[in-house]
Amino acid sequence: MFQKEKRRRTIYYEIFNSPAGQEILVDLSRAYHVLDTTFVKGDSHHSAFNEGARSVVMSLISLAGTSPQEILLRHKKREEEHGRIDQ
Repeated sequence: MFQKEKRRRTIYYEIFNSPAGQEILVDLSRAYHVLDTTFVKGDSHHSAFNEGARSVVMSLISLAGTSPQEILLRHKKREEEHGRIDQ
């Protein structure tokens, strides 16, 4: 079991530390509230939904061996170099 988990973590690390993988993490972080609040005033269900999505992305960030702060830096750098992804 240990080898299977180690392989899984290695695969996630390799994928999300590639240039394309890093861009995906930046995009997911922007889209799913890693860099801002998940709270929706007056709507606890929507807040819980947002937090669930954020939790998945936070797990990917952890498996990639990085942090939300590093994602923020990558996000800013990517936007400076290439413009916003949703433009």
